[in-house]
Amino acid sequence: RELGITATGTCVRKVSQDRASVSLASSSLQNNAGQAVVEATRIHEKLRSVIKALNLENASFDTESIQVNEEREWVDKKLVSRGFKARIGLSVESSDIPRMGEIITIASKQGVKEIGSLTTFVSSYKYKSEYEDCLELATKNAKDRAQKLAKGAGVKLGKVKIIAEGPNSFNSIPHVGRSSARVMALGAAMESSEPAPSIDTKPLEMNVSATVVFQVD
Repeated sequence: RELGITATGTCVRKVSQDRASVSLASSSLQNNAGQAVVEATRIHEKLRSVIKALNLENASFDTESIQVNEEREWVDKKLVSRGFKARIGLSVESSDIPRMGEIITIASKQGVKEIGSLTTFVSSYKYKSEYEDCLELATKNAKDRAQKLAKGAGVKLGKVKIIAEGPNSFNSIPHVGRSSARVMALGAAMESSEPAPSIDTKPLEMNVSATVVFQVD
C-alpha cells in the first residue's frame, strides 16, 4: 500500500452581519371584502412610500402576502360576522442596519400594529466571499500541518493526492447566519415622539476545514 500523509487544516473567523430585514403588515377591517382590500392597500402603499423616502442603503421591498378573511366571533352562542379583514404583508431589507429601527418608528406612526421580527444576517454574497477566502486558508493550513508531520517522521512531502472540502459550520444557512430581535408589540407600544431603537449586531463564527492527502517521497 502506498504511503501518504493526511492533514486537516482549519480556518475560524468572525463574520460581521451586513444586512437586516423587518416584516410588517397593513390591515383593515371593513363591512365587505372590497372595502377592506381598498383600505389595506391605501395603508400599505402609504407605508411603503414613507419607508422608501428614508433612502436606506441597498434597500429591497417584498410584498409577502395578500389575504382577505371574514372575521367572526361568538355572541350568545352564535357566530357573528365582524366584517372582512384584509392584510398585506411587507418585508423590507437593507444593508443600513443602524437605521432599520426607523422603520419600526415609521410603522407605528402610520398606525401599523403588526410588526414581525427584525432580523440581522450575513448576505449570501458576503458569505460566499468569506467562505472561499477561508477555504483557501484552511487548505494552506493543511499543507503546513502536513509538512510538520513529514518533518517529524523524517520524510519528505510529495505531490497532492486528494483534497477534500469540509466539514464546515456556520451559525445558520441560508439567509445566512440569522440573529433575531423580536419586536412583535413594539409598534403598538411606541409613541410617535419616541426615538428609533438602536440595532446592534454581533459577528457570527465561520468554521471551515479542508483535508489534504500527500504522497511521501
